[in-house]
Amino acid sequence: MDTPVSETLRRLDAQIEAQNLDRQTVLNSHMLAGLTSLPEDTVTALLHGECVPELDFNDRVLSRIRAFVARHRADANKSETQLTREVQAALHLSRPWARSIIRGEKVPNSKTLHELAVYFELDGQETYFTSPAADALNRALQRILLRYEPPERDPLEALMERYGVLGSDMRVHGSASGIASKEQLAALLEGVFKSVIPPKHGGPDR
Repeated sequence: MDTPVSETLRRLDAQIEAQNLDRQTVLNSHMLAGLTSLPEDTVTALLHGECVPELDFNDRVLSRIRAFVARHRADANKSETQLTREVQAALHLSRPWARSIIRGEKVPNSKTLHELAVYFELDGQETYFTSPAADALNRALQRILLRYEPPERDPLEALMERYGVLGSDMRVHGSASGIASKEQLAALLEGVFKSVIPPKHGGPDR
């Protein structure tokens, strides 16, 4: 991910402080472990800014599959046989192969792993199973951040405010809705640009 987990946590902590939120509620290790299929102690360590040992690829995938299946079966109240049947039909696998996958006994090939993630509608698709622990947690934290961090301002709105252009100023020829066409918007922006950017020497407008 472009934004590291440390930066996501910093921004979340800023919102927690600004909005007087309970950090243990927003960043609940048990909840995050369920969302990511990571061990809870791994999540806790990462939330405290600690480094965690990384499993090799195969062990990582199998561990995540086992954790996800256990949670899914508990939430959906499904037996192993029932889930095996569903995965077998959805992914067009043999019964033994489907059973070995949901038991976390064998690492699926990339195509099957992708189809498994798509079937269960997992965030990040196959990277849900393959991402390093910090990236997997970061993906879940980014979604939480969206709930609390104000969205970025619209750049046009910010530009208008910077130069004192109000909604009432944008009403053209009695139009109650403001700018009525792209051409009018372009004319407005051209006027703004001309007022703040000097013409180039040697240009046609000198």
